[in-house]
Amino acid sequence: ASKLRLKSGSHVDIKGLNLVVGVSKQEDFGVYGGFLELGFGNYDSYNDFSNLTSVQGKGNTKYLGTGIMTHFELGDGYYAQSSLRVGKISADYKSSNLTDKEVKFNTKRVYLSTHLGFGKVFEIGTQNIDLYTNLYLTR
Repeated sequence: ASKLRLKSGSHVDIKGLNLVVGVSKQEDFGVYGGFLELGFGNYDSYNDFSNLTSVQGKGNTKYLGTGIMTHFELGDGYYAQSSLRVGKISADYKSSNLTDKEVKFNTKRVYLSTHLGFGKVFEIGTQNIDLYTNLYLTR
């Protein structure tokens, strides 16, 4: 769950909830699994323009998708991981003080996202340090 305010002179108040549920299987070489993800939220925008009236708007967002993930042990503390996600996201917006008429839009798009990561776990005494890098591509 999240609640935040983005400020830029104007501001947007955002509230949302995101959930992921999945299953995985442990093998000798690592872990693989699948998951479902969903999220929804709403926002209120407040745009202030110099010497002009403020414009207020509001909207809703939601997404539903599925994905797969892997985590492979490469030996000597090294590992590789990956994921692939696909789903549908939708958003709407409306404002009644931008013009004399209500301004609104609805949009729906398919999203696709992948990630690839590599890392190494270093054992230092009784502590573990995980040094890793990830590359994310989202459309």
